[in-house]
Amino acid sequence: MIYGKDIILGAIEKHHLPIMVEYRNDPELRKYFREYRLLTLEHQTRWWEEKVLKDPSWEYFVIYPKSNPDHIIGMTGLTYMHQVNRNGEFAIVIGDKNYRSKGLGKDALKTIIRYGFKELNLHRIDCEVWENNSSIELYRKLGFIDEGRLRDRYYWGGKFWDSYILSMLRQEFDDKEWANEEFGRK
Repeated sequence: MIYGKDIILGAIEKHHLPIMVEYRNDPELRKYFREYRLLTLEHQTRWWEEKVLKDPSWEYFVIYPKSNPDHIIGMTGLTYMHQVNRNGEFAIVIGDKNYRSKGLGKDALKTIIRYGFKELNLHRIDCEVWENNSSIELYRKLGFIDEGRLRDRYYWGGKFWDSYILSMLRQEFDDKEWANEEFGRK
C-alpha cells in the first residue's frame, strides 16, 4: 500500500472489479474516458488480467480514504511507462460521488505523481484530458504544463471536443512545494 496525506493506494484485486465497472460506467464520468463503450465485468476482468497483472508498463491502484479504509472511492495509476525514456501517463477517477470535491482526488494525484518520480524514477509524466473535463484546472494548479491541443479529438454528446496534452518533468516536480509531502509505503 502507498499512503498519501488522506488516501491509501492499494493493489487491485479481482473482487474490486465490480465497483470499478460501476464507476467506469457512471454517465457523469464516462464522458471523460477514452473507452466509449459500456463496460462489462468481462471487459474489466480482461483489462485487469492483461494490463494490471501482466504488463510491466502499468502500475494501477484502487483509492481508499484513510477515514474509511475499506471503501474504494476510485482508481489511479501510471500507464504506458517506458523504461528507457522514463516516461508514463497518469490516470485518475474518483468514482464515489460522496468523495468528489473534497481534496481526495488531489491527494491521490499528488501521491501517484510522487510515486512515479521518486520510486519509479520517471523523468516525465503526462496526461491527455478532454476539454469538457474541469479536472484540467487541478492538473495545471499542481504544475502540469500545457504542451498542445488536439482539435476535435473526441466525440461525445453530439459534438466534437478538443483534448489537451499536459506534462510535468522531474525537475519541475522537484521544485513543487508538495513534492516532499508525506508519502510512502507501510
